[in-house]
Amino acid sequence: SITTDRQRKELARVRSHSKTLVAMGTCACFGGIQSMKLGEGGWRKRFQRIYGDDGKLFKAMEPFESKPCDALVKVDYYIAGCPIDKRQFLSSVARMLNGNSPCVHQFPVCTECKWGENDCLLLRDLPCLGPLTRGGCGAVCPSYNLPCVGCWGPAEVPNVPSEYRLLLENRYTSGDIERKFRKFGAAPMVETLPE
Repeated sequence: SITTDRQRKELARVRSHSKTLVAMGTCACFGGIQSMKLGEGGWRKRFQRIYGDDGKLFKAMEPFESKPCDALVKVDYYIAGCPIDKRQFLSSVARMLNGNSPCVHQFPVCTECKWGENDCLLLRDLPCLGPLTRGGCGAVCPSYNLPCVGCWGPAEVPNVPSEYRLLLENRYTSGDIERKFRKFGAAPMVETLPE
């Protein structure tokens, strides 16, 4: 993700010299953990709490609240993942070298769970974000009975209100749910939460 004016200028330079720009990794695509509070306000205060009032370590770089690449330049394709998957990367590069768009998964992690015949962790009252998270990881965490935390970024069409209501019914607070939804750069998802 882009966090300083120096990075913003470098990204703009790369864009100006590129026919095709591909954001790779969840941070580049969606902002990542460092942008989980994007749009919430209070960035300067959080920055000063970590780096001190003057922030001289980063002052010359002119820091700002972290943003995904497409908040600053046009991005042509996205290859999400934290980390990205080597098979998806190699397939995408091969497709682009042949003049085609990368083949990225449009389905959520839940689909991969079903392929692996995993039990649904939501049915066990665990806060799994599989229905909201972009597939491609092979459902690694749910395959080991660990709830998905969303590290591949938001799915194409996440059903945020439904997941929110389900987690509320499972006794999670709205604040806890919102933090989980925001964790890997999905801050825009909280805008669709029911009142």
